[in-house]
Amino acid sequence: MRMPRKLDDVKTVRLQGGKPSLKQCTTAISTCGRARMSDSALELLEEMRKDGPAPDAFCCNCVLKACSSLKQQLRVFEGMKNKGPSPDVATYGALITTLGHEERWEHCLEMMQEMDSQRLESNVILYGAAISACEKAAQWPSAVALLQQQRSEHLESSLICCSAAMTACARGSEWALSLSLLSTTRAAGLQVDVIMLSSGISACAQGTEWQGCLALLRDMSSEELCPNQIAYNAAADGLSRCNQWILTLEILREMRQCNLWPDAGTISSAVKSCGLAAEWQHALMAFQQIPEDQLDIVAFHSAVGACEQAGQWEAAVQLLQELRLGRLVADAQILSSALSVAARSGAWDIALALLGFGPVDAAVRNAAISACAQGSRWHVALSLLPSDYVGYCAAISACGATAAWRAAVVVLEDMLLQEMEVDSVAYNALMTSLEGSREWAIGLQLLEQMLASHLRPEEVALAAVLGRLLRHRQVADLPRLLTHLEEEGARRVTSLRGQKRVFARPC
Repeated sequence: MRMPRKLDDVKTVRLQGGKPSLKQCTTAISTCGRARMSDSALELLEEMRKDGPAPDAFCCNCVLKACSSLKQQLRVFEGMKNKGPSPDVATYGALITTLGHEERWEHCLEMMQEMDSQRLESNVILYGAAISACEKAAQWPSAVALLQQQRSEHLESSLICCSAAMTACARGSEWALSLSLLSTTRAAGLQVDVIMLSSGISACAQGTEWQGCLALLRDMSSEELCPNQIAYNAAADGLSRCNQWILTLEILREMRQCNLWPDAGTISSAVKSCGLAAEWQHALMAFQQIPEDQLDIVAFHSAVGACEQAGQWEAAVQLLQELRLGRLVADAQILSSALSVAARSGAWDIALALLGFGPVDAAVRNAAISACAQGSRWHVALSLLPSDYVGYCAAISACGATAAWRAAVVVLEDMLLQEMEVDSVAYNALMTSLEGSREWAIGLQLLEQMLASHLRPEEVALAAVLGRLLRHRQVADLPRLLTHLEEEGARRVTSLRGQKRVFARPC
């Protein structure tokens, strides 16, 4: 890179045995900054410290502005503290601004405290930079504290400071405090702008205060402010969070009338809201409004979730196919939703076919195993093991649906070998799977294991085991079992005792 002329002039003066003036050096440093030659600016500063002229605070601040990184700025700052001149307000301002961009809010606060210890007067710009740094990190307590400190120093509050503090509160889910700051700003006589009202709308959205979202959006019109895309998106998001799907769709329609387009995230929220209200047709209509180049996995999450809520497995499968055509990969959550709704609707074969559409995790595997139970495909269910506890119970249920009790017993044994904490769900499913078999001894053993573990058998499972014992006239263990069941508070003991007396009569 060609050397700037002003810097070349300084070097020429030194080569000729002369001493450049402070003004010449400062101008050369500023030129280096405009040319993005931070290393040359730092090098010239070191030459000045060594051979003169001694740099003043303005010259060092010019070097700070020329620096291309925070590391270089801190190097200049430490040099000023150790070798002089002392940092001034502009020095701290430059550093705080850079620290704010780097989201290093703790260091911003340290710089503000250091200024106070040096008895340097802060200004609105410094406070704005520090509060903005806290806002980016969602550090609302520090942002509010700085705003209060600014007011205590009788510095005029700016919309930038108030808006940044409001946004920090909203990001920290302190929506009530954010709205309080908005009221305080208005009371101070400041004319709020679209940015501040948008921050208030976002705060209401965080606090699920959908009435507040609408009120602030209408305030913009009453104060002759034109709502922008950010304000509309925030309002629509807040309404959808509160499941106000009708109002959400009205906001989206109003945006289009103002030639504004909602972003994909806002439409996804609207889709989700419609889905929770079982309005899957409206959900899909909103989904279709997302531009093709903005379609992402989040939007498909919302659309497939809406179909799952309404039990519309055909629409869910269609969305998975569209996702594939868009060259997006279905994640486990979407796949699990589609599998679940297909299985619940009896389309177990379709559910199993969806396994090839994306990655398979525990939730997807469990949904597939449940589909196997619906379709009496216990062999396929076992092939999907190992799984977690839910999956193993679903596999036992799949075996029970086809009276494949031997396979169910193997699954239970596998659970015990893996030291899973087996509860009543697995035992009840297995005892029910024994219905119709002659294996009264296994049913009795399972029931005794449950009672020993202080687990309560379901009435269906209990009736299946005791009924099997009675049918095969295995009544020797009934008194002990019934006594234990009475102690556990099992139901229908009295009627079962009556059945026992009937079968116990001598022929």
